[in-house]
Amino acid sequence: MLIDIFAIVAVLGAIATVAFTPCAWYWVLLLALGYFWGLIFVHLLIALIVTLFIDTTKPVEGKVRRYFKFMVLHTVDGVLKVARVRIRLEGKQLIPTDRRFMLVSNHLSRFDPMVSMVALKRTPLAFVSKPENFKIPIAGPYVHKCKFLSIDRENPRSAITTLNTCVEYIKSGELSMGIYPEGTRSLTGELGEFHDGVFKIARDTKAPIVIMTLHGTQNIAKNFPLRSTRVDMKIVRVIEPEEFSGMRTGAISSMVREVMEQELNK
Repeated sequence: MLIDIFAIVAVLGAIATVAFTPCAWYWVLLLALGYFWGLIFVHLLIALIVTLFIDTTKPVEGKVRRYFKFMVLHTVDGVLKVARVRIRLEGKQLIPTDRRFMLVSNHLSRFDPMVSMVALKRTPLAFVSKPENFKIPIAGPYVHKCKFLSIDRENPRSAITTLNTCVEYIKSGELSMGIYPEGTRSLTGELGEFHDGVFKIARDTKAPIVIMTLHGTQNIAKNFPLRSTRVDMKIVRVIEPEEFSGMRTGAISSMVREVMEQELNK
C-alpha cells in the first residue's frame, strides 16, 4: 500500500542523504522520519488542491475514476496502519464475486466504513453515510467522487432518492452498496432498531444481502496512540433474493436483524 511505499522511499532517501553528504549515520532515523512525514504532507497537500475542483453538489457521472479510488483506499489504509489497527475478517469466502450485493452491518464507530473498505478492497463497494461526513475536508469530496451517497433521514424525499440511486448502482453492476440499518452509531455496543426502508435496496434489486458484524472499531480512537487495536469482522450469512422474494421491507429488516443479533449475542 501507499504508506509502505512512503516508508521505503523515506528510508532509502535517508540512507542516500547520509551516504552522499557529511551527515553522520546516526541521523538516518531522524531523516527517515522527516522524509516519511514530508511525503505524507505532500500527499495530503495534493489531495487538498484536487478538492478545490470537486463540486460535491453534482452527482458523479460514469464510473469511479481510478485516481479517486486509489487515493481513498490507500489513504484510509495508511490511517489505519498509523493507528495500528489489526483487522481480522472471517467468512470472506461467502461474499458473492459474480454479482453486486447489499452489505449490512452493525455500527459502532466512524471507523466502520474505513475498516470495511480495507478488508474488502477487491470489492467495488460504496457506502451510504450521513450528510455531515461529506463536509469533512479532503475526505468528503473524495468519497463523493467514489460514489458514496449521503442520506438525510430527516428528509424522506431526499432519502428515497438516495436509496433509488443505490438501486441503480447495484442493478447496473457497477457497485455493491454498504449501509448501516441502525442509522447511527451504537454507544453501548447493543444493536439498535433498524430503519426498515433501507431494505428497499435489496427488494428492488433482488440482490443478495451480505450480513456482517463488527467488533472493536469503537476502541480505535481510545487506544491511539499508545495501544494497537484489533478489529474482528465476520461475514455471518448471505441471504439470497429467493429467501425474501415477495416480502415487505419490514419483514426483510426483521430477518436480517435476527441473524445479526444472534451472532452479536454469542
